[in-house]
Amino acid sequence: MTIKIKAKNELRISPLRFERATTGSPDITCPDIDNRGHTASVPAVNGLAASAVLRGAVFGMLKNQTIKIKMIRDNIDNNAVLYLTSSDTDVFTVKSPISGAPCPNGAECDIELVGGGFTGTTPKSAEVEVRFGEVDGPIIHKLSVYVFNRLLISIQPHLVTINNSTGAGGVEPTMDISSALDQVKALWACCGIEFTIRPTISFDIKLAKENKMDFAEVNSVYSKKWVANTINVYVMQELEDALGYGFSKAAHAGFGLNKPGVFMGMISGTTDRSSDTYWCANDLAHELGHFFTLWHPSDGPSANWSTWGRVETWSMRFLMHNYNQTWRQSPPQGGANWPEFNNFGYGVSNGSPYRAGLISMKNVRTGAGAGRDAQCSTVRNHVAQGPTVLY
Repeated sequence: MTIKIKAKNELRISPLRFERATTGSPDITCPDIDNRGHTASVPAVNGLAASAVLRGAVFGMLKNQTIKIKMIRDNIDNNAVLYLTSSDTDVFTVKSPISGAPCPNGAECDIELVGGGFTGTTPKSAEVEVRFGEVDGPIIHKLSVYVFNRLLISIQPHLVTINNSTGAGGVEPTMDISSALDQVKALWACCGIEFTIRPTISFDIKLAKENKMDFAEVNSVYSKKWVANTINVYVMQELEDALGYGFSKAAHAGFGLNKPGVFMGMISGTTDRSSDTYWCANDLAHELGHFFTLWHPSDGPSANWSTWGRVETWSMRFLMHNYNQTWRQSPPQGGANWPEFNNFGYGVSNGSPYRAGLISMKNVRTGAGAGRDAQCSTVRNHVAQGPTVLY
């Protein structure tokens, strides 16, 4: 039989695709994959020139790291004989399937790659080549891989008990900082970012309201406890009008603040999120993105924050999407062909799928607004300038 397809300008059919190897909580060995669009590039990063247009997906990993991804046969027979090769084994090698062996049959195939241990601090990139029929057969699909050296960043966590003006009524947040930070590490590892965590500092402070910090009181918290040459993360029961704040060294003064820092509130409305580890991890990783100078994918009028919610997949897959949970209320066509249109693979809380954890590599959105896309390059180029710029 023949397949009749109409195309106005250009049509590309991918016989297969690559996805994160797991679902649910972030896993440092299973990076998210930027598979948006097939006419976008990765900007220059840490001395590596911008890529050519990538006709497939792309992701990042660490030197000497072993990671897993999933290959899915979409438009090719599940028994088609496929081999995987690296276009440059100095950048990464294919560990599984083993060298010279074909991929297992079936709709899905788990793959393991090992990042190279090359010298120098400039990242390198190469491609997973999917070859048909023979180990040196024709290449029918590619996956781009960036391998990064580690950029070490220090985090100083604080557990803040907020008493009222008389010194009473405050309770210490019960967030599991260690578990949440493990997931934060997993989310940022794909950019080569590695966090060192200092011992948690607990302190109490008198503010106007017990268990809640207003924005105007940020400098008061800084004055109580702030450690130089680290990202100070303050965890408290509730913040004014937000789940979290993240202020970079480059932008904090514009908000009337004395210092940069990150703040997290456990309570949103009447709900206490302190026992929801991924909620906490996702929000903390998001606020760290702001500390690294990233913006939301798009923001509405500042006077009406409820208009900031996004309804398209491009924004909602980003870690930097404005909300911890998805915003769309009903799927197209009543859900007939979109059974999980809101689920980006990170689980569900109270019936609503979580925001995803993608830190974008491609520059799909090329319009105005620095830090809205190609966020991996933005962050690494910022962090690599050193502690005096970062902290």
